[in-house]
Amino acid sequence: MISKNTIKECLTNINLLDICEIDVDNILAEGAITSVDVTYDTNFILDDEALNALNSQVNNYRRFKWTHYEKEGITFTKDVKSKGCTETITLYNKEKEICTSHNKNFLSSLPRPQSIVDYFKGKTRFEITLDTPKKIMNYLNLADTKISSVLNSNTNPILTQFDKVFGNSTADMSNTTFDDYENWAMKIILERYKGDLKLLEQDVRSKFNSRSGAAKRMKKFETVYHAMTTASTSESPIEKIRNLLL
Repeated sequence: MISKNTIKECLTNINLLDICEIDVDNILAEGAITSVDVTYDTNFILDDEALNALNSQVNNYRRFKWTHYEKEGITFTKDVKSKGCTETITLYNKEKEICTSHNKNFLSSLPRPQSIVDYFKGKTRFEITLDTPKKIMNYLNLADTKISSVLNSNTNPILTQFDKVFGNSTADMSNTTFDDYENWAMKIILERYKGDLKLLEQDVRSKFNSRSGAAKRMKKFETVYHAMTTASTSESPIEKIRNLLL
């Protein structure tokens, strides 16, 4: 929970541990951040419906892979070889995570541990990791990574990463209907594949002589699929989750 309002207290508390003595004022004035986890907690239950929506509505499903986080959350990772280009966003149940075994020692060291547990009750945490100075500057729109610059940034890097993963999933699809034959046929095919766009794309590619032809067809399938998943409500599940970050 380090922020511009708590950073000085955090560094001062390190000195109180009598392990070492650090120059708090000089660190705050001259220190730079090389890696940072950016988090945002919101009142939201990450239930099966939300997880299913997140699983199924990734915009660039070829690029972003997802894995479940200890069965209580989900992580989306950009599938690249270079560590410097890796991008992730994780959503997880913070109430349950704070009560797990690896936080036991931390909670037992606090004078009022239950107050921490109560604070996180019913909350979902959004988290991204900016693990290089370049990422920090890009996501926070900064010219340097000094502590004061980073903690005073007014950008929304978590929303930026969310949009990279879901992109057009939140777009208005109200013009897409299933009245014409083409959309109706694609809807039936998508239902047959149970919405598995990766598996569908493998078979679609075998029906086209060119990659561009298959890509154009998959783009149409994606539009129909997202229309199918948002047809029952005026606001899509992904849009509801995104609005939590605004």
